Amino acid sequence: MNDIKDILFSHQIIKLIYIDDELGKTSYLDNIKGKIRVLVETQNLPKEDYPFFQKIDIWENLFDKWWQDASFDDVVQLANIVHVLRTNSNIANKLIEVSPDPFQKELLAPEQFDDGYKKELIEELRESQKNAIVLIDYDLQNDSVNGDKLFESIADNKNLFCGIFSQKFEITNEIDQWKGRDFNPNVYPISKKRFDVENSNDLVIQGIKNVIWLKQIESIKRMANTMVGTASKTLAEGLKKIDPATFDRMVIQSSKEEGCWEFDFLARIIQVYLNRGIKTEMRSLFSKFQKTTNSLRDFHDDTQSENVNKDILESIEKDEAYDDINYINSVYCAISNGDIFQIGTKFYILLAQPCNLTIRDDGKRSHDLDQAFLLPLIKEEKKYSEELIHPFIDDLSYVSMPNRQRISLSVLDLVAYNATGEATIDLNMNSSNLPGHEIMQNNLLRRYDFIKEKIIAIKESYDLVSGDKDEKEKLQLAKYFCRPFEMGDENVAKKPRHEDSKIIFYVKRVGRYNSYGAHVLLQQFMSYMSRPEFPGKIDRC
Repeated sequence: MNDIKDILFSHQIIKLIYIDDELGKTSYLDNIKGKIRVLVETQNLPKEDYPFFQKIDIWENLFDKWWQDASFDDVVQLANIVHVLRTNSNIANKLIEVSPDPFQKELLAPEQFDDGYKKELIEELRESQKNAIVLIDYDLQNDSVNGDKLFESIADNKNLFCGIFSQKFEITNEIDQWKGRDFNPNVYPISKKRFDVENSNDLVIQGIKNVIWLKQIESIKRMANTMVGTASKTLAEGLKKIDPATFDRMVIQSSKEEGCWEFDFLARIIQVYLNRGIKTEMRSLFSKFQKTTNSLRDFHDDTQSENVNKDILESIEKDEAYDDINYINSVYCAISNGDIFQIGTKFYILLAQPCNLTIRDDGKRSHDLDQAFLLPLIKEEKKYSEELIHPFIDDLSYVSMPNRQRISLSVLDLVAYNATGEATIDLNMNSSNLPGHEIMQNNLLRRYDFIKEKIIAIKESYDLVSGDKDEKEKLQLAKYFCRPFEMGDENVAKKPRHEDSKIIFYVKRVGRYNSYGAHVLLQQFMSYMSRPEFPGKIDRC
């Protein structure tokens, strides 16, 4: 753990302020009463106008009556007269213990943390250009005032790092508490349980660091939002200037020539403008950004990993590794390198050169290619397997290259015609009346007609099975749908199911690995397929 003194110094923090009603009247009671008892016994009472100093035979009753109505200021005044200090709470003592000298520590009752004090504090920090940490107990005895109420007017001040204490949640629930407080960018919750264990200094210091940490990170997040705003403006201005002819060339003609979806080219243009806008804004923010991130390095230690929001990490890693499959299927995307298919209970990834998968304007692929490899996803690392950037479902983390299976691209292509991603076809349905045909690309529609003709030809042969054929011929024809180099591989996909005019293959597109990861996997697969063969040892036998 980094030294707390270094962290406070690097963030220009000069004082820590802790507010708790345990530091109020009651913190003085025992000490004041005990001191008065001693003064009575020694007959050394101050010459002050208090009834319990005048009538020493009933002083205790008079003191109790006075105490009931006394304000906090009254109590402090009396404490000064009899020369006693209050008894600090465990938390207050621990904060004093971990705070280095000459770092200022101010322990206050809620009554002391009033508007006047806040005004003076803010002015002091503004003039000195220094910072302070303010920690407040949430659960105050005054029902009309809690820690949030005391923070209300100052929490967003740039010179304050604010934390709120509570006994009602565990250390591991601090993030959840922050979430429940609507991700408050100015106040971080700290569990009092940090103070309840032996040798708790590290836990306390980590809590203080988290309070400072929040404001630093929120500053970076605000800069990120600023970059996004600038990027959006740059994008809007850039798109505004694109004339119809240029748009036609960049988007319409290019997509037609490459056999790609028009939005793919538009998305590239969008990304160019967004990147330009982000980098433009980053030039002006770089110094501030770098100083802030540099200071955050002071906070790194192994204990921080205990409280991270694993849901967020998981979500971001998954979104980075895989495209949104519901989006892919719902907009009828053609199959792509990196597409993941569920066939029965198993999962496979398609690895093929993107240019070979491109469907040309006539509905066919280059050289009329209609075969590709599916590689199974497996849980455990094996020889000639490659790890995914992020596991797919059920901890499927590896791609097995030796167990590749050949399948017809015509079968896989069918997933692009169903918003559910299922490989089905209705032989009574033409491309002109397909659901979603009005938003499908022309090359994709022509591909559909090609696939339909192919399946009809195979089905006509298959239907002959019902005729007067011998058993051997029936078996051969029954396998025709799922034979290699035709509609797939019987080792992968089962024979399709017939429902009237519908033919249902047991294939569904369930994922798409990101383009970078899929490209890396393809290269690794190509290397595996082209690996050299070495002759065995002569004496092996």
